[in-house]
Amino acid sequence: MAITKQLSRKASTILEVYDNIMRGIPVLVIMLFLHFGLAAFIPIFRDPFISTIIALGLRSCAFQSQIFRGAMNSVSRDQMLAAVSLGMTKMQIFRHIIIPQAFIVALPGLGSEIALLIKDSSYSFVLGVLDLAKYADILRAAQKSFYPYLLAAAIYVAITLPIASYLDRLGSALKTKYGLR
Repeated sequence: MAITKQLSRKASTILEVYDNIMRGIPVLVIMLFLHFGLAAFIPIFRDPFISTIIALGLRSCAFQSQIFRGAMNSVSRDQMLAAVSLGMTKMQIFRHIIIPQAFIVALPGLGSEIALLIKDSSYSFVLGVLDLAKYADILRAAQKSFYPYLLAAAIYVAITLPIASYLDRLGSALKTKYGLR
């Protein structure tokens, strides 16, 4: 049992360090580091698309972990004590009490994170990935106009606003439905 606790503490420390580093570094810097730094040692990062996907995933994972940590901490200790008094195991408490409530509480934050992830994908054009921002830049150069950037901005809003709004409304409705307010 002592070995398990030591491993748990070490894993927790490693994850905390990862979390702080990934939340503290801009996603563009992570993309550039992977594509121009690690690519010399790990050939898969020579592909700008792969570097972009992994950078976005690493950064988003760190922020999502904080969203879920906060959501899990919002579940009252009294509910867990009540579950223990009913004879539930730790795994049952986690599965039936904590996760369902935490997921509902996390929905608005997840909506914001998904919207941010979509917008952050625009940085990939720096690596040469053909995305919406790159196409807008190509059109701007051909037309000598800033209108393609306005169109790209409108498309980003059209994609991200409904996602964030829907998850925010869903989270609010579920909180009301299940009395989590």
